[in-house]
Amino acid sequence: MKKIASIISALTLCIGAYSEINAQSKEKVPYYYEMISNPDKTIDYAFGVYPTRSEYVRNSNGGGYTKMRVAVINYSKQDLKWNDYKVYILLKNGDLFYNYTTAAKEGELACNYVVKPNETHIQYVCFEKDFDVNQIEKVYLSLLDNKFFPLLYSDGSDTK
Repeated sequence: MKKIASIISALTLCIGAYSEINAQSKEKVPYYYEMISNPDKTIDYAFGVYPTRSEYVRNSNGGGYTKMRVAVINYSKQDLKWNDYKVYILLKNGDLFYNYTTAAKEGELACNYVVKPNETHIQYVCFEKDFDVNQIEKVYLSLLDNKFFPLLYSDGSDTK
């Protein structure tokens, strides 16, 4: 009888784990994005911001920052040099702010990096503000030449 109970418990655990993994794989991940290119395709990339992939990090001096995941997909045949471009966030209450330049020279918080042709680069940008993703009204990408791109919103149904 103990053996049957153990087998049933193991099966229940396996079914529960499978259900959890299956549910996670079907999770919708909303994001903001834009395709950016020039006519000769020497610049050709997609940029995405994933607000639900963010967290508020407390630091040792009592302050903190929000770090948010971004992705760059380089479709060009050339390296794409990312030069501390800024993500602006407009909240529903009218607050507008952008990510700050970190001291990191490499790693997930670096602001300058290279994306090789046909590669996807995941990075994080940091904001000196604690905010809820449900407060976001609009997201923009600003390049060094003061070009602003309003990012389009996707509810994530295409990411299943």
